[in-house]
Amino acid sequence: WRLRKTSACFCPDEFEQAKLFVEQEFAFSERDSHGNTLRQNLENAARQLKRKPKELEDLVELPDSFQEYYHWFLRLNNHRPSGIGISSIPYSEYVAFFKLIGVDPDPFEIAILEVFDSIAMKHFSKQQEKEQAKAKKPAKK
Repeated sequence: WRLRKTSACFCPDEFEQAKLFVEQEFAFSERDSHGNTLRQNLENAARQLKRKPKELEDLVELPDSFQEYYHWFLRLNNHRPSGIGISSIPYSEYVAFFKLIGVDPDPFEIAILEVFDSIAMKHFSKQQEKEQAKAKKPAKK
């Protein structure tokens, strides 16, 4: 069952905004050495300072026309296969996911999810580089 029948009726600006939103959400989900996300740290700072930090002003909103795709992506992302590192969501996961939810996706819908996944992979790669650089630093004595 599908909440609504989607069609390729969104403008390119909305797609760009959706990509910026996904990038923003991955940036805000980055964890520090204490396990807190950047978003949590900024929200804590806002409470303590009683004002909104610049980073929390003018946040990118996800266009309504991309809500369903982002929801799909989050569900697929949570079931991303892992092993030695993180890899892209394989087509077998897409097939299983859409069969499970009873949706026959259009090719453009898969393409949107692949773009979201490539943003995620860039984020994961950047995180891995940071962790490797941190591991190479000599321990402080």
